[in-house]
Amino acid sequence: EMCIRDRYVTGGVQYTYLYQYILAAHNQKIANGNKTPTIVNNSWYSRYTVPYTSITAVNYRGTSYAGPFTIGQLLSYGITVNSSNQAIVALSNSTMNQQIESCISAGIIMVACAGNDDTRISVSGDVDYNNTLTATGFNSGSPIYYTRGSSPYTATGVINVGAIRAGINDAKSISSNCGPGVDLFAPGAYITSSWLTSAPPTGTGYPNPVPDPRNTNYYIAKY
Repeated sequence: EMCIRDRYVTGGVQYTYLYQYILAAHNQKIANGNKTPTIVNNSWYSRYTVPYTSITAVNYRGTSYAGPFTIGQLLSYGITVNSSNQAIVALSNSTMNQQIESCISAGIIMVACAGNDDTRISVSGDVDYNNTLTATGFNSGSPIYYTRGSSPYTATGVINVGAIRAGINDAKSISSNCGPGVDLFAPGAYITSSWLTSAPPTGTGYPNPVPDPRNTNYYIAKY
């Protein structure tokens, strides 16, 4: 198994090269006679961050609405606005998706996170599939489908995974995206792991770490 993880941040490998590298590594592995699966964990996703005051129009479940909008109105249309007053909007990149699909055609298993914006990911035929928003300065002024998910998930054949809180009724993590576009849920919060000190991880509701029975100078915590 070759697991590759990328957060697509400044200083990291850009997607223009990333999937070419992955495909080349996979092909070289196969050429060398290694038949084990190549599994890529895309623990990141693509999105616009749009000042909510820039949104000029929304089409929600077949009805068009004209701005300006309040944050509450946008939330009622399924559009998340963060504490910085930025609407978080899914972004699908066709060029990136083509490269990912080339990897899948070569036999690579592609897994993607559903995202952590507490929004609904729709599928064709669903009531929210054709929801759009229009925002000044984004997508050349054309409507954006905001409920269809983002790359890399929107590439055909990618397994889309949402997050649950492990061991806490196995409920959905509050921030995790959900909806029919999510293929499965897996533990993404409150996961038991190693920890350096007795101080609990930053966050709400994490229990205090306990000494690691293998070496009590260190700790085990949920994170």
